[in-house]
Amino acid sequence: MTPTMPLRADNEPNDRFGYSCYVIAIPASESLIDAQQAIWRRFPSDRAAIPAHMTVKGTFVQITDLEEVLGIMRSVASETPKFWISFDGAEEVWSEKGGILKALVFPQIQQLHDALVRHISPISELRYPDDPYWAHMSLTSKYESGGIQEIRAAFEDFDWGSGIQAESINLFGRVDHAIGGEWKLIESVPLS
Repeated sequence: MTPTMPLRADNEPNDRFGYSCYVIAIPASESLIDAQQAIWRRFPSDRAAIPAHMTVKGTFVQITDLEEVLGIMRSVASETPKFWISFDGAEEVWSEKGGILKALVFPQIQQLHDALVRHISPISELRYPDDPYWAHMSLTSKYESGGIQEIRAAFEDFDWGSGIQAESINLFGRVDHAIGGEWKLIESVPLS
């Protein structure tokens, strides 16, 4: 069902399950989430955002069956051992509207990404390219309240630590549009 030219998901309508789009991510540690959210509180945005995470299956929409997506996640997770996501060699990448922490792609995360893409793509529509895969953590996105330079400066001395432990994958669904909407955790599935 994936279109040849992906569309943006910013204004996607809610589907019959109550979500406009979906993302599968590995949550960061609580300390990393808390530190990131402290910066977000200083620079609020109307754009919906998921707390610190490493995206493993990017934005998809128009799923045919929410239970089938969850079943795929459970199956893939049951075959995926926990692993470490190293921030060695990671770099911040900024544009005029946002920033990410781009980590190196290594076999465990690439295999997890590929398995999720392979099984979820036939029952959904893509909104951003899945490949080549970028292991990344969003720092901020579409920041418009005062300019990107201020929030970028706030991340200059940010302590990312050495990485995060991948212990689960989380399915998030966004309710309503990117501006004014809200990301909700649908389910967290432990890795084996």
